[in-house]
Amino acid sequence: MGERLHQTSFAELAKAMAGDYECLYVIDTEDDSYIEFVADENSDELSIRSQGDDFYADTQKNCRLLVYPDDQEEFLETFRKSRVVDALKDGGSFILRYRLVIDGEPQYYSLKTIKSQKDKIIIGVLNVDKQMRRQLEVEESRKVYSEIVKSVGSLFEVIYHINIVNGHYTEYSMSEKFSEFGIENVDDADFFEKLKTDIGMYIHEEDREMLIDTLDRENLREKLQKQNTVSVNYRHIFDDKTYYYNIIAFKQQDDSEHIVIGVRNIDEQKRQEEYYETYSKIAGALASRYEAIYYIDIETNEYTMYSASERYAKLGTSKTGKDFFEDAVIDIKNYIHKDDMERVLKVMNKKHLLNILAQEGSMTMSYRQRLGDKAQYVTMLVVRPKNDENHLVMGVTNIDAQVKREQLIKDESQTFSEIAMALAQRYEVIYQVNTKTNDYFEYTSSEKYARLKIGARGTDFFRETQKNMKRNIFSEDYPMMALAMQKETLLNNLQENGKFIINYRLILDNRPQYVTLLAVRVNDESDNIIIAVSNIDSARKKELEFEDALGSALEMANNDALTGLKNKRYYAQKEMLLDSMIEEHKGLSFAIVVCDINGLKQVNDNQGHKAGDAYIQDAGSVLRSVFKNSFIYRIGGDEFVVILENEDYKNRDVLMSMLHEVIESNRENGKVTMACGISDYRPKLDNRVQDVFERADQMMYLNKVSNRDSDSENSIDPAKQMEIEEDMKFHEFFEELIDAMTQIDVQDVLKIETVLIKICSMYRLSKAVTRLYKNPQEEMSGGGETLCCYDTGIDGEEIISIRIVTKVMTIATMKAYMSPNEKPLTDKERARVELCMRTTLTYVSRNRLRDMVEELTYFDEEGYANLKAYQRYIMSHVREMGSKVAIKYNLRHFALVNRELGKNTGNVVMKKHFENMTSIVGDKGIVCRLGGDNFTIICSKADLGDVLTALTEMQVVYDPSDGRSVNIATTAGVYRIPEDVRISNPGEIMEKIIVASNTAQTGGKDRIVFYKSSLLSDRDSAMKVQQMFPAALRNEEFQVYYQPKVDVRTGEIIGAEALCRWFHDGKMISPGQFIPMLEETSDICKLDFYMLDHVCRDIRRWLNTGRKVVRISVNMSRKHMMNANFLTELLKTIDRHNVP
Repeated sequence: MGERLHQTSFAELAKAMAGDYECLYVIDTEDDSYIEFVADENSDELSIRSQGDDFYADTQKNCRLLVYPDDQEEFLETFRKSRVVDALKDGGSFILRYRLVIDGEPQYYSLKTIKSQKDKIIIGVLNVDKQMRRQLEVEESRKVYSEIVKSVGSLFEVIYHINIVNGHYTEYSMSEKFSEFGIENVDDADFFEKLKTDIGMYIHEEDREMLIDTLDRENLREKLQKQNTVSVNYRHIFDDKTYYYNIIAFKQQDDSEHIVIGVRNIDEQKRQEEYYETYSKIAGALASRYEAIYYIDIETNEYTMYSASERYAKLGTSKTGKDFFEDAVIDIKNYIHKDDMERVLKVMNKKHLLNILAQEGSMTMSYRQRLGDKAQYVTMLVVRPKNDENHLVMGVTNIDAQVKREQLIKDESQTFSEIAMALAQRYEVIYQVNTKTNDYFEYTSSEKYARLKIGARGTDFFRETQKNMKRNIFSEDYPMMALAMQKETLLNNLQENGKFIINYRLILDNRPQYVTLLAVRVNDESDNIIIAVSNIDSARKKELEFEDALGSALEMANNDALTGLKNKRYYAQKEMLLDSMIEEHKGLSFAIVVCDINGLKQVNDNQGHKAGDAYIQDAGSVLRSVFKNSFIYRIGGDEFVVILENEDYKNRDVLMSMLHEVIESNRENGKVTMACGISDYRPKLDNRVQDVFERADQMMYLNKVSNRDSDSENSIDPAKQMEIEEDMKFHEFFEELIDAMTQIDVQDVLKIETVLIKICSMYRLSKAVTRLYKNPQEEMSGGGETLCCYDTGIDGEEIISIRIVTKVMTIATMKAYMSPNEKPLTDKERARVELCMRTTLTYVSRNRLRDMVEELTYFDEEGYANLKAYQRYIMSHVREMGSKVAIKYNLRHFALVNRELGKNTGNVVMKKHFENMTSIVGDKGIVCRLGGDNFTIICSKADLGDVLTALTEMQVVYDPSDGRSVNIATTAGVYRIPEDVRISNPGEIMEKIIVASNTAQTGGKDRIVFYKSSLLSDRDSAMKVQQMFPAALRNEEFQVYYQPKVDVRTGEIIGAEALCRWFHDGKMISPGQFIPMLEETSDICKLDFYMLDHVCRDIRRWLNTGRKVVRISVNMSRKHMMNANFLTELLKTIDRHNVP
């Protein structure tokens, strides 16, 4: 054993170590035998102190005797053979620090273990007691310092403890927000160098140069030698917002190498200072308008005065003061006119003043101020700012000149007053009103009006008038007068008309009496207006009597004298009213009944006109008995009209049945009979009341023919009867056409075609052709779409051609053809055919626009249903979604298809694939394209198997002529929608299939992934990883670990693979938790080059130290294959580190 342990090569190494260690142990790894060496004090040679057969057993035994009791358990647990051997693998070392009991006192020792190339281990033991105790003292002092920092830290966002020599620093951050943006705490970093970089990133550009100069190492050292602290304010940028901060640097008394820098947020304080500075500027500006402005603190009574008048400043009020209200009492007694002193003292009582401000919001008061032997008028305005309720602002303005000018005006108006009094002999009361100030004078010669309590002089005519009107105006007239006597309304009327007159009733002598009010402006340049009120009660009553008489005359003019019914004049007025309402498109519902007395001429000829008149009266009575709630009009000798509205319109069928029953009963009893017809107002067809009347009149004629009881004079001409029947038939067809074309929910094309065929046949047409063009170019080229709803096969000539162009330049034409053998169209028939053609073209053009909007909204430019179509399908089938499956899929490697077959062929392949999937899904679902090679599907659960089979791989034939095809595979995310789910919006489904689809694209071998709730948490984890990645890369949280490749024959390391490990907040994040997430984005490429850069840096370092370097493998993502510059960037990284 001794000979083997005395091998010279290892002994020389032990000798070299002996200078630093108290003793050395050399251990044979085959049998654990050992020798303990100590250095000879008189020579460089080693001497043997002890030896043994089992080093580890002896160590366990000696531990209990020599190692300090508090360290024994850790020593025995740590210093085990297995741990030592593991630590020494691959050229590593083992270090342990512990305490030994020396002379009854614990002393710190450290042992270091290394392994030689000849199966020997050497352990050196070193006394480190002095170093450890000094280190513990330092740590204790730092702990105390840290506690101090924490206590002070409430005042600061962050505190830095900086070595001013080398720039190393420790950061104590009290604000997570600040630590995210401030100087990064990096081991061995130079604070002052980092500061220059961070200032450029986070400090307001106007403050950067100043801050760099202030915090320059040498500048700061020089300033701190002269003064204990350095302070500077600057602006910091957080989330694109600017905040004020303050930096304080101070030196430590007992440590010349270190300084402390504290950073605190002073934004609120700084902005408050700016606010008061601005406020002072505003106050100073206002002071130019006022003799003086006071800014008063209502809590402390302290105040500041801004004066623009030297004369005013001499009154004794100081620039600043401790108690405004106390000083004000003194000044009031010294400088306010004796007649105003008591009033001003009362107002300037603090409690009284605050009460006024609480009720009114502001306080204004005029008074006289003494300047030597003279007095001048001033006015005081006091307000309490809304944004500063702790202060009052008081302004004092000199109004002496204004008051004296008003006195002059008053004197000048004396002449006007005399004129007004003269006018007052004609008017009950006259007011002179100043429209600028609202001041007024009243002149009255009637005691009656004086009792209305409107003063002889006032300061606000319009306010007092509004208040008095509630008491004095007759209640029915008050709303009208309240509006008319508003200042703005009255002045607008004077501006437009030059004068204003209104009649109303005043309560005089306890009864309402009519008066008239006249308002005029004195002249265009005057601020005064004259308002005069005159009693017109007796004259107005005469007018009312006349109006009553006139009303009776009008009633007589509007009634038929024979029947008492309304006459033709009144019908014409009603017709005009209804026409205006039709023109304004107001929602109207009414019907017109036309009645004609049968046999009136016979009665007149045989029985005389007196009997005829009685016959007409009987007819009126019949109509009056049926239509009790509607006006009945006699518009001719034997013709009546009834306009049915409201309840009678709703009950028109019942009323017409009642009328026919009465007429039949009269016919059986030989009494008066009538022919009747009714027609409803049809908003889509009728432009005026006459249109409704004409249809009702035609129905009346048909009814008269069917009765067969008319006399010979009233019989209907056969030609006239045919014309009426043709008109009725056309109106019936045209109404059917309009109804079919205006159905919003369902387009009944078959019904439209059927009605058009009837109309074409009715007017003897042989063919009608409609053509549609998307644009003028399509029309010129002869393209477009042709519609032909009617074609008899008979050759015809074109008789009518109509062309219309929409606002979006789509074009529609329609042509009508007729055989030469047919009777030509009359003007009336031609007009009706053109009407139908134009109506049809309008309908077709509108639908074409709707179809274009549909295409643009729900289809992409290549004709695929798009995302909006997908969303519309979900919401329109929301109740059926429990039986459906949602899928999002991507065509795998479709870029290769485009590259190999060409873009055009690729489009054909995609279209064929889409058509195949659509045929599989059928009418129970939908296939949509999201863009590029991404698609979505909604299908029934019964069809899911066929759909997934096709998505796994589908053969798509793109050239049927020679059977050319390509196999298309997909990656897909599938969501089986639960039967009981309630879908409120399509996003709920899209979120799930997107998550599943993304998992399928990055999840390895599974190309089809079914959604489950855990995928959402996985997605959140991925988002968190992607959010943390940039900072982690910048902070170099990713570390390179090398997994060796060993030649099993020789045991030699021949290569290694670089593995990535992420350490965040002291914990390792597994590669499985971040590599797949980074693969979803280009972040994986950044990590790859980060790893390559670090590997190249390590290789360069090994080469520089003369170590043997083996081949290192670095993994690269397949995403690099999409980067055309990948090889260039790869070589650039390798060359930067000069790696061969």
